[in-house]
Amino acid sequence: MKKLLTILATTSMVATSSLSVIACGWTKDKDGNNDNLPNTNFELDKKAIDIYSNEVGYINITNWTILNSKSKPNKFKYSQEGIVQITKTIKEDQLVITPVSQKIGTVKVTVSSEIHSVEITINVKQVEQEENFKLEKTTLDVKTSSTNYIKISNWDALQENSKPDKFVFENQGIATASLDSANKRIKIETSSQVAKNLKLTVVSKDNSHSQDVLINIEASKFNLAQENLIVNIAAGNMVNGLIDSSIAVGKEGFTITDEAIISGFNAMNNSNISKDELEIDREGEGTTEGNNGIGTSVIIRAKENSQVVEGETLLILNQNIDPNEYFANKNLGEIRLFEGAYNKLAEVLNSKDVISLGAIIFEQVGAKNTQLEYIKANFIQNLGEAGKAIMQNAKTTATTFQITNMPTLGGIFKEGINVEFTYKFVPEDRITLFEALPENKKVFVDVDKLMDKSKFAQKAAKEQIYNQLSQNFKTEISLNHFIEFTNIIFDTYEVITPGIISTSIPVDFKFDVLPGSDKLYAHDGAAWNGYINASGLAEVATSGGNLEKYEDNKKFEEKYTAGMGGFTVGGSTSGNFYQGHNIMALNQTLVSPIEFQTVSQGSTINLNFDLENMKEEYNVTVQSSDSNVASVNLIKNESYQYTIELTGKKKTGGFFGSKEPTMSIKVNGFTTYSFKVKVS
Repeated sequence: MKKLLTILATTSMVATSSLSVIACGWTKDKDGNNDNLPNTNFELDKKAIDIYSNEVGYINITNWTILNSKSKPNKFKYSQEGIVQITKTIKEDQLVITPVSQKIGTVKVTVSSEIHSVEITINVKQVEQEENFKLEKTTLDVKTSSTNYIKISNWDALQENSKPDKFVFENQGIATASLDSANKRIKIETSSQVAKNLKLTVVSKDNSHSQDVLINIEASKFNLAQENLIVNIAAGNMVNGLIDSSIAVGKEGFTITDEAIISGFNAMNNSNISKDELEIDREGEGTTEGNNGIGTSVIIRAKENSQVVEGETLLILNQNIDPNEYFANKNLGEIRLFEGAYNKLAEVLNSKDVISLGAIIFEQVGAKNTQLEYIKANFIQNLGEAGKAIMQNAKTTATTFQITNMPTLGGIFKEGINVEFTYKFVPEDRITLFEALPENKKVFVDVDKLMDKSKFAQKAAKEQIYNQLSQNFKTEISLNHFIEFTNIIFDTYEVITPGIISTSIPVDFKFDVLPGSDKLYAHDGAAWNGYINASGLAEVATSGGNLEKYEDNKKFEEKYTAGMGGFTVGGSTSGNFYQGHNIMALNQTLVSPIEFQTVSQGSTINLNFDLENMKEEYNVTVQSSDSNVASVNLIKNESYQYTIELTGKKKTGGFFGSKEPTMSIKVNGFTTYSFKVKVS
């Protein structure tokens, strides 16, 4: 999942010798603060701790349950800033010690309640870097159609270029391997084929180190009739591994494909059964159509003569799902924050801007749990009511994010369930699309690569765009990664002036970068405008935060704000902030531009133009934005040469005159060039 937070509508400090005090006003315990208890000195399980600069440390408050509100520690005085920050866990019974830079050293912190204080010593040590990754095991015995893992035992000691990045099998088609960076492991999924000593070569990003793994795959039949299967699963419109989330579950037109059913079953049952081994029965005994996808029931059955699957079971789709089963990946790994917010994390956590962190975290939830894409539209309908409920009721700390009372979304989820995610904040260091663009900030695409507007047909266009980006960008971001974390948005708008009284122009397409990548910077437009960098009416509507004020100059760099769209009253009611980079232009363009034209009322002038990079099957048209003021007729000549017959009908300008119309030259329905016309 990448564009998750359309669902919901982010380095080092200078050390000083002065003391600083941060009061951390976490949300009070809704179950009560035990203020009927007497004042008591809080107790810590340790007063000194050693941690490495890339890890988080914990100190327990051992008598938390007998402390009243005056007795609970909530202030921290640092002998030196810029090395660590202290926050608390969701239950507030642990101190969380987070290094905020790569600096090392010893910090003394006075931890205080209203009635008592204790000094603790924190020693932040340098991580001893290792050159080569180490795998927990180099032989693996597994079953067919299964999902398995190999831990990278020294992950935290590796530089980025030393981490595993490429996975090559000696024989293709038997298994696949990918990196699960959040959990510091390699994920291996087997097919229905058996194998003896299948060799997998794991290679570091800089190609300096490799390690072979031998995998033995034993035949095993997966029993669909077993009692411990999860049968309430999520499914929707998935084609070729991509999810189209344009229609909310429960709305007319919602589609569920067989591919989505099998993918959802595998995701929630940690299996890897091929669609070639299964059949979906939508008409058998016990099956129901449901309510436009909510409560649809189908039978998933082993195909006759399958060697790896047997039996059948009834699946309930998009109804009464346990959120803790739905969000299978709760360890989100590293989450990148803007430098200002990262350096002032405790301050952000203690302010209304903590909701900004929640929005960024939830983007990562979607990236690690891609089936959340199915219900994206459910979060933004009704003015984003469900999304706001999550953001406003969530509990956010430096290392944990808890959704309390997950919205049911009309029966999709079980009621009254809490879900908790873990992560580690790190400084924002990802490359941006903005800085990779050519100097003119434009990329050119052939029109035939844009004719199929579905998400499933964008690979060729994305590859053409990728090839026009900087070499530095292509060194950092592979083509496959680029394709995975981008999307072309059609028939949208470019917001020129955001706000209650806004101005925007229609555009045929925009290029959007999707959240969730550890390498490529992105945020969702709704999350950005509604929660991360909210201002004006959007901030009022969502009660969102604003992280920009934590930057040194109180402003984000343009590379971080480009492509985020903007607030308009009309767009926001449907959860649309018109995000995306307006950088795409057709490769089929005019050889020589047509400048601003003047034509007399009642007269006709001829304008000649040539188009380049054309094919015979391309269809060229010209359109007037107001044919009552100026009309056009297109004549095709030889070799992609054309003549526009432009006729003036009504005068423009002045007190009684009409607005100057725009003439648009289109190829296969997409605008390749426009010019204005004055009628005198």
